[in-house]
Amino acid sequence: MRTRTIHNVAINSLGTVVSMVAGLLVMPFLIRQLGNSGYGLWTLVGTLTGYFGVLDLGVSSAVGRLVAGYRARGEFDRINSVISTALCLLVAVALLVAMCTLGAVPVFFDLFSVPVAQGADVRHALVIVGFAYALQFPLGVFAGVIWGYERFDLQNLVDIPLTVARVALTFALIKPDSTLTRVAVIAVGTTFTGSVIKAGIVVWLVPTLRIARSKVTRATVRQIYGFGIWMALLGLARSLVPQIGPTVVGYWLGPALVTTFMVARQLVTYTNIFAITATQVMAPRAAANEATGSSDAQLALFMRGGRFAYALALFFLGGFIGLGAQFIDLWQHGGQPASYGLLLVLLGGELIPISQWLTYSVIVGANRHRVLGWLAIVEAALTVTLAVALLPLFGLLGVACAVAFSSLLTRGVLQWLWGCRIMRVSPQDYATHVFLPITGIALLPIVLLVIAGSLLRFETWVALLAAGIGYTFVFVFFLAPFLLGHRGLQRLVHDAVGGSSRSAS
Repeated sequence: MRTRTIHNVAINSLGTVVSMVAGLLVMPFLIRQLGNSGYGLWTLVGTLTGYFGVLDLGVSSAVGRLVAGYRARGEFDRINSVISTALCLLVAVALLVAMCTLGAVPVFFDLFSVPVAQGADVRHALVIVGFAYALQFPLGVFAGVIWGYERFDLQNLVDIPLTVARVALTFALIKPDSTLTRVAVIAVGTTFTGSVIKAGIVVWLVPTLRIARSKVTRATVRQIYGFGIWMALLGLARSLVPQIGPTVVGYWLGPALVTTFMVARQLVTYTNIFAITATQVMAPRAAANEATGSSDAQLALFMRGGRFAYALALFFLGGFIGLGAQFIDLWQHGGQPASYGLLLVLLGGELIPISQWLTYSVIVGANRHRVLGWLAIVEAALTVTLAVALLPLFGLLGVACAVAFSSLLTRGVLQWLWGCRIMRVSPQDYATHVFLPITGIALLPIVLLVIAGSLLRFETWVALLAAGIGYTFVFVFFLAPFLLGHRGLQRLVHDAVGGSSRSAS
């Protein structure tokens, strides 16, 4: 189990790194090719269609966790019932999303300022992205099964090559006169291909798989929605809330400033994705622990995992404080300097939420996520209210503050307190064993990086990468003894030396 966990973390981290590097390469390229306004319109196309995610009603999330629990108990016939029922439900959702896409086209032109010359192109891109999004609903069931079987290696075996292919196609086919329609075809084509391949993997992975109309039962529907409705509300935090900022900016300030906001938000998104990647490999384990009544293992996951997650959050915050301005300058070729301040505000708001991804998994694994559903509603309402109130006073910075405060309160502090209550751990004990020691130890490497970043100018990617690697080594040097303990460090060194010896022989 320990070997599988390490393997999953490693392959998931590799997949995330590839995805992040791809995004870092593609985003400035598209901004240069499409212009600030064109890229802003492309962002808004994805934003509007992204709102359809709530129609899933949590079915996709329920599939993975139910499969993980039934697999842990060896109840494979129930897995077939879950898959068959989920497919039936999400085919209906796909048809609804397709119809909503057609209705969303005139709404888009009412909300945002679209140049007349780009009207047909934007309309085509909206339809392509919306219809592809509809198809992803039923196909997403198979990704959930792979998740439930903890086969993140297979998932990344598909995702990594297709990410590379998408980057290659983008650089080869997108020119200064390219349309948003061409961008949409590249994006949805690679995504759809990956989903079809994952469906084939599930057929191979689950030899007992039987998809049949007879296995679609009312009991399974109630079970999926009993779990999934509240996961749907949680989906607001993951799919809808991130769209609020760009929507507000695009409506009041125009598509061009959406690009400035998105530069900062994209870096925060990558940070969150990396944290999810590093922690989600334990999410099926949390579901299995709950299904088998392993309370001690669940408590250890909650506390020890919390240390690692919080350390990771501080690592990224410190890195962007010290090197973020120079990173954005190199990444955007001297453009978007205003994004740095927005980045620090947004990332500050995500510090506690990023550290609580394992807490999220423990809460969901315990089937106590109803509170998180209500918190997602609060986050959405609070973000909209604060963004609309602060934007006239502070512009983009006001929107960033609204997003940051809402996430810090709901997905950060309140989710943490709820996790402590479920695990019967006092907030004081958690803070004493997680927040305080990690913060105290991480403070020195972060301060050293900030000093270095203020004194030195890293004018090339090589110099900036060297600074980042140096910061990483110093951070790990200080944190590893506390996170792993003396025996853990010995075991890690022994495994590394043993692996090297076997490779040499």
